[in-house]
Amino acid sequence: MGGHLSVASLARRLGLAALAILLVGCDARAPAPDLGEALWAEPEGLVLTSSQGPQALEGLRGKVLLVAFGYTHCPDVCPANLGAAAQAISRLGPAERQQVRFLMVSVDPARDDAATLARYLAFFHPEMLGLVAPPQRLARIAQSFKAVYVARAPGPNGEYAVDHSAQLWLLDSQGKLVRKLDFGTPAADILVALRSELTNRSERQP
Repeated sequence: MGGHLSVASLARRLGLAALAILLVGCDARAPAPDLGEALWAEPEGLVLTSSQGPQALEGLRGKVLLVAFGYTHCPDVCPANLGAAAQAISRLGPAERQQVRFLMVSVDPARDDAATLARYLAFFHPEMLGLVAPPQRLARIAQSFKAVYVARAPGPNGEYAVDHSAQLWLLDSQGKLVRKLDFGTPAADILVALRSELTNRSERQP
């Protein structure tokens, strides 16, 4: 499978350091990490894009975020994740959708430019956002999310796959991690998670 590896397989490819990245912070008693800050801090070099063109990173602040890592050449995991997320987003009401943003961070900066990523995501849902970043900035974002990715060696035709973490990250309107949704989570369960956080958001507002 070109887009997803088990924790054990990823650890074998990337070494014990990758396993530590996957497991650190799993203690539910620990404070929720501020992953939103990893996205909108140091904006230089980051491009946030959608079917409507470039978007301001500041537009993510105050929104409930559903975040994925992936790439446009992904043969299996990304289409499955995007399809389920698109179904969930489509079932939200108009007012709910105004408070939610789906964001895919490309793990293939060599091939995914902003326009390519925007066209790809638009096939799934017009309101999905894509983020492209230079390699070093991408690595810092992924590390903050405890996400891992590794490009395979190119084949004879120069094509290659990128193995990557396949979860979905749900962030509250303050940018704090609420929960991670495992790969294969049904659209109905993603919808429940989004609506639960929207309810919490409303209750936190004065």
